[in-house]
Amino acid sequence: GQRAVELGGADSEALWMAGLALIILDGQIDLGAGWIDRSLALNSNSADAWVSSGMCQNYRADYSTAIEHFDRAQRLNPLDTLHHFRWNLAGMSYFGAGRYDEAYAAAGKCLSAGPTYPQALFLKLATCGQLGRAEEAAATLTRLLAVHPGCTLTWASEYFGPMFHPRNPDFVARYIEGARRAGLPE
Repeated sequence: GQRAVELGGADSEALWMAGLALIILDGQIDLGAGWIDRSLALNSNSADAWVSSGMCQNYRADYSTAIEHFDRAQRLNPLDTLHHFRWNLAGMSYFGAGRYDEAYAAAGKCLSAGPTYPQALFLKLATCGQLGRAEEAAATLTRLLAVHPGCTLTWASEYFGPMFHPRNPDFVARYIEGARRAGLPE
């Protein structure tokens, strides 16, 4: 990451990519956020930089800002072929903010674009569990287990815990509890 910044310190694309890699691969949220901010200062019209910033804000547990950044990315690039990815990230922001109805709607949009995307299926499952939508939860669980047969509460805790726990352990607890209520096995 540091080498990418040294070589491409004035390249907005290199900066957001390096910042996001630093956050995801090394857990350096604040340093990565600084690089993404530099990217946006150089090019505030980069939808990908705004998506990266939204992801960063999710890691910081600043869900309102994350939602704003995903919305801005959507406005900048409404024809993006990776809508399923963007809608899933926005849905996780809504979930983190406790806005389950909006998280549910975002999961639906994501699944419209990518019907077998496991992340969105899990988001929908956890959201259905939090909203008490038992029938839809059962149907979603069937779909999730068809594409990810090893998905269990233990797996989910291990997978989602490190990604979100440092700044918001409550997110992980609510996410796993939603999946538990929806019927995901131990």
